[in-house]
Amino acid sequence: MKENCFYINRVYDTENTARDLERIEKACFSSPWSLDSIKNSLQNANTSFLAAKHKDSGAIIGFCAYTCVIDECEILSIAVCPKYRRKGAARALLKAVIKDAVKNGVCSFFLEVRETNSAAAALYKSEGFTECGKRKNYYSFPKEDALLMSLKTNGL
Repeated sequence: MKENCFYINRVYDTENTARDLERIEKACFSSPWSLDSIKNSLQNANTSFLAAKHKDSGAIIGFCAYTCVIDECEILSIAVCPKYRRKGAARALLKAVIKDAVKNGVCSFFLEVRETNSAAAALYKSEGFTECGKRKNYYSFPKEDALLMSLKTNGL
C-alpha cells in the first residue's frame, strides 16, 4: 500500500479555512453548507473540525465536522475532494474523530448518510456503525431518505 498523501490535523476559525471547507462542500454535495453555516460551525464551542491536509502543500483535501455533547457525538459532515478519494482520507478522518471523542468520554456516535451513498455507508459499516433508522425525505437536490447509523464504543 502506498504511503498516505495527507495528514490529519485540527482546524480552527479563519477566513481561509472557512473558504477551503466551502470549496470542498461544493465539490462533494448537491446541497452544500453555506459559507455562513461553516463560519458559524467553526465558531461553535461544541463543534470541532478535523482536516486531511496534503503532505506537500498543506492544502485541505478533506474534513470532518462533528459535535460532541456529554457522551454523544454527531458526525455532521465528512467530505473529501473528488481528486483525493479512495486514498484513505475519509477513513482516517473518521478514525481520528472517534479516537478524539472517546478520549473525551464519548461512547455513542450518530450520523446520517444518503440512502444511495453506498460508498460512505460501506465505510461507516466497516468501522462498526450499524443502521438504526431512516429519515424520510431528509435530503433535497435530489429529495432522498437518509439512513441513520450509530456506533457504540463503550469507551474503547
